[in-house]
Amino acid sequence: MIDPAPRFDLRRVRGPERKQTLLTNSAQAQNDPNIQSSVHEELEWTPDVDAGGIGVAVNDGAVSLSGEVTTYLQRLSAIHAALRVRGARAVVDDIVVNSKSNYRQSETDLARSVQNALESGTNVPSTVKAELTGRAVTLTGEVQWDFERQSARHAVQGLAGIDSIDSEIVLRPRPADTQAGTRIKAALDRNASLAGTKIEVLVIGTSGPFAPGRNSGPLRRSLGLRPTSRTSTTRSW
Repeated sequence: MIDPAPRFDLRRVRGPERKQTLLTNSAQAQNDPNIQSSVHEELEWTPDVDAGGIGVAVNDGAVSLSGEVTTYLQRLSAIHAALRVRGARAVVDDIVVNSKSNYRQSETDLARSVQNALESGTNVPSTVKAELTGRAVTLTGEVQWDFERQSARHAVQGLAGIDSIDSEIVLRPRPADTQAGTRIKAALDRNASLAGTKIEVLVIGTSGPFAPGRNSGPLRRSLGLRPTSRTSTTRSW
């Protein structure tokens, strides 16, 4: 599950709080058909997704995707499309990758393709390795920056024949920078796509940045760190 929604135990809620929780859950249930319709439309709008092969169900804002696609990249695009819909609080991925091609690579050829993609990928350090179990890829190794970890995933996610990708890449520890939060806040203030928003930045040790109460796409993209940012932050979100 991606970004799981909070769960409420109504047996522990009393008085006005219980009434408000019931009203909130009731309103969410009434909104589920609208979210379902919007997810269908977003899937049809996304050019690299065959929306006809994907089923959508919504329960209290949690979107469940099912069906078959021909590539892992289509599966990933469908998940991202559902997450873009307003009101979707979580996505359960039950999509199966099933290539309809008559030619199916052997696991040896697939492993070679993955290795070549990592070696030729931009910003992918040589410390990143790949392990294959069937057609499931597990990325391992140690890198210095979070964007290098993301680059490794991006390098292989478009390869034909892959069913899933799991990243176990770790970030190399580094000393904390007491000015990291200030520099990140300045970078966010310069970002035109976030104009007019008030964002609180919190850096704990070398983990961050965190923006409490914020989960927008532009904000997440703005918090992707690069070496040029000169911060000592090793993990974001």
